[in-house]
Amino acid sequence: MHLHRTQKPQQAIRLADQKTAPGLVSARAIRMLAGFLLLAALVGCARVDNEEIQTGGGQEHGTETEPCPVTSPNVTVRRHSSSFNYGNGEQWTYLWPDGTVLFRARGPGFVNPDGSLSMKWHWYVEQEDFHGELEIEGRRLDAPSERSVSGNHSPVLGDPGFHAGKLTFPSEGCWEVTGRAGDSSLTFVTQVIKGRTLKDQASP
Repeated sequence: MHLHRTQKPQQAIRLADQKTAPGLVSARAIRMLAGFLLLAALVGCARVDNEEIQTGGGQEHGTETEPCPVTSPNVTVRRHSSSFNYGNGEQWTYLWPDGTVLFRARGPGFVNPDGSLSMKWHWYVEQEDFHGELEIEGRRLDAPSERSVSGNHSPVLGDPGFHAGKLTFPSEGCWEVTGRAGDSSLTFVTQVIKGRTLKDQASP
């Protein structure tokens, strides 16, 4: 009987340990998990800060488009009752304000069925001995393009130097345009923009 009474407290202690042990393990696990999450958060913040520094505040390198180097007017001359503001003494043409050709609703110009953009564009050739057609070529500077700028110009009756016609740009963008007449040429750069509200309309 004496031995039986002395074993009860020990059994009670063991039962108490079994009841409290799981609680102690859970608290410890929670502390370890919280420490791990805090460390992961600190590492993540450091990684984001480092990426922002390397990429210039979150902007990817090389994604910013360089401005179009548009050509500015250099002179004002009148030929065939028309004003031209850019030329080299052998050829003259007219550049749009700020070097930007804007196609907008109810404005000048046309959107062709293939998506190209046509705008009336006059040219003047000073060479008296030139009686051919003005040749137009061009290339896009800010992006690849399979198509080139084209022109449709014809000499005006009574003044072979004046070539009335239009330029057709394959799309919006920064375009370099060159007109060739015999041995002379004239080159300029212009930005072409289509208004977002402009609806397609057939070219006349």
